[in-house]
Amino acid sequence: TMKLDAGRLAAPPRLLKQPANVVFLDPPYGQGLAAPALLSLARHGWIGSGAVVVVETEFSAPFGPPPGYETLDARTYGAALITFLRLD
Repeated sequence: TMKLDAGRLAAPPRLLKQPANVVFLDPPYGQGLAAPALLSLARHGWIGSGAVVVVETEFSAPFGPPPGYETLDARTYGAALITFLRLD
């Protein structure tokens, strides 16, 4: 588990031999950070092609995946919207 600001990433450390294939992203609600974080993670090589990403956002704020991500499923739990994505 790594807790990092996904919008301010450098390349992954060398000890990570390959990009992640499962990612959980829970940005602060109401700040529109999910899409920029997803783009940053892919751009800097933290997420590999075909990776499954689970994103928690606020249900009342629309969330659309950024380019390169495909929505697999979305579910609502109270105030949370859980979106399952795959990186192309």
